[in-house]
Amino acid sequence: MGRVLAQRTERQFVDLDELIVARCGETIPEIFEHHGEEGFRAREADVLGQALTSDASSVIATGGGVVERIDNRHALRRSSWVVWLDVAPSVAFDRVGADPGRPLLGPDDSSARTRLSELARARRLLYRLTAHQTVRADRSVDEIAERVQQGTVPIRAVALSAVAAVVVMASLVLATIR
Repeated sequence: MGRVLAQRTERQFVDLDELIVARCGETIPEIFEHHGEEGFRAREADVLGQALTSDASSVIATGGGVVERIDNRHALRRSSWVVWLDVAPSVAFDRVGADPGRPLLGPDDSSARTRLSELARARRLLYRLTAHQTVRADRSVDEIAERVQQGTVPIRAVALSAVAAVVVMASLVLATIR
């Protein structure tokens, strides 16, 4: 979704997880294995700060856990237009399944379904506190992108140059528009 939104708004697309992997030289599961979740979150916060202070106008896709650190939530709200792509855990599971690249979900479908529900419950308030805009994401990518664009129209009309990033965050991923 972030890539489509970036293309439609003529902005650079930034995937925070891809930046973390490139910077660390390890996959996300390897970072979790070698440094734990806290080690991953520290790297995520550092890379997020860099992405939010970049000169390029961009759409930034973050992992859903980015909201767990208060400093990240403040930086996101202060430096970008944050869109929460709200999706039911069952829909999220249909999209990602028991992906081995997502270490918090577990190794099989049953544990992934349970964990997605737990994470959604635990993070829901944090998403609400962080997002400037909420879009139901149980639609097609194009429909979601259109709704996000409709919600950012007032910003564009006033001062698009002042909004350097759009961050899109789903129940698994947050996206930010900058």
